[in-house]
Amino acid sequence: MTSEKPPKAKRGEPGLRVESVTLGLSPSVQLRRPAPSEPEAHVARRVIAYMEDRRVLYQASALEVPTECVESVLDMRRFLTGEIGGLDQSSELAAILKDIRAACRKFLDDANETRQHWLVMTPGHYASWVFYPALGALRNATGASLDRMARTYGLTVEPGLASIFPAKPRDDDG
Repeated sequence: MTSEKPPKAKRGEPGLRVESVTLGLSPSVQLRRPAPSEPEAHVARRVIAYMEDRRVLYQASALEVPTECVESVLDMRRFLTGEIGGLDQSSELAAILKDIRAACRKFLDDANETRQHWLVMTPGHYASWVFYPALGALRNATGASLDRMARTYGLTVEPGLASIFPAKPRDDDG
């Protein structure tokens, strides 16, 4: 007696999903293929377009208002969570968006430590020593992830958002 294994789904191909299970004298399992999802390139383009309008990612730090930054980052997390929910969780795009969402969470955790001082935070105030480095870390992590996404899906990015991408090597770099 040989037991045949069902064929494995190829990378990028949706696998079979259990639709129903019947128990009793004749147990059975109904399988179905999930409906095709929106192409990842379209989701990636939508994410880039959304992020291009997130001033918190590239506006000069001195012009940022902490409460507005936090609200913008909360909005980013909600948006990313919605986009992640529609993706195959094993896809590269889902991993990229989860990395950005994690950077948002870290920023919120770090910035939260100084929230009672945001209204009086002037340059040099000790709360700025926590808030602005947390903002820089958010921009750094998000820029690296968005750069990877833009390169993977061949997307163009507006200069403001592209300003947080990692520097590209130059020919004269030794």
